[in-house]
Amino acid sequence: WFHSFQFAGYYMAQEKGFYKEEGLDVELLERNPCKNNIEQVVNSEAEYGVADSTLLLYRAKAKPVKLIAAIFQHSPLVFISKKDSGIYSPYEMKGKRVSFQKGLEDTPYLTMLQSAKITESMYEYRPLDFTTGELIRDEVDVTSAYLSNEPYMLKEKNIEINIINPLNYGVDFYGDTLFTTDKEIETHPARVEAFKKASLKGWDYALSNVDETIEVIKTVYKSKRRI
Repeated sequence: WFHSFQFAGYYMAQEKGFYKEEGLDVELLERNPCKNNIEQVVNSEAEYGVADSTLLLYRAKAKPVKLIAAIFQHSPLVFISKKDSGIYSPYEMKGKRVSFQKGLEDTPYLTMLQSAKITESMYEYRPLDFTTGELIRDEVDVTSAYLSNEPYMLKEKNIEINIINPLNYGVDFYGDTLFTTDKEIETHPARVEAFKKASLKGWDYALSNVDETIEVIKTVYKSKRRI
C-alpha cells in the first residue's frame, strides 16, 4: 500500500541497516493501485510482497505464493457505512451498493457475507476508489476500510459511521503477511531466511521506538497518509 506505519518494520530494517547486515540490498516499492501486488511477485517484478489472507485463494488457484511470516495477528479490514444509513451488519447489505477490492484483500469480507448467507447477486458491487469520497457523496452505501485509517479520517470530518467488522462474525484471519514464491524459496532459501530475520528485527525495533519510526516515515518516505 502507500507509505505509512503499516509497513514500519520494513522501513526500520532498511534504515537501521538490518538488511545490509544480512547481506541484502533491498528496495522498498510503494503500491501502485493500478497493479495487482500479488501478481507482481508471481511475475518476478518483486521478490517479496505484503498481502492478506487472500493469498490462500491464490494458492488454491495454483499460484506459487507462500507465506513467510504473519505480521498482523488480526485483519484490520472492515466495512464502514454512514451512521444514518441503517446498515449496521452484513444482513442490511442486501440491495445496497458495496465497494471493495475484488480479488485483493476481499477474503474477510466475502467470508463474512457468505456466513450471513449474502451472495454476490444480493448486492451491487462497486470497484473501490481508494478514498472515502464515494461514501461521503452517497455514491456507495458501504465501503471497505482499514480499521486504523479511514474511521479516523472520517471522524476528523465529523462524519459518523458504523463499523462492520468481520471479526465480530467469527471471521478472524491474519492481516498483513509477508510472502514470496515457491521459486524464491527453492532457489534462494538462505536469502528468504535472511530477509525474514531482518524484517522481523525491523518490526521489533519499530514497535520499541515508535516516535523515531514515525519521524523516519514522514521525512524519508514522505508519507502522505495518516500514520
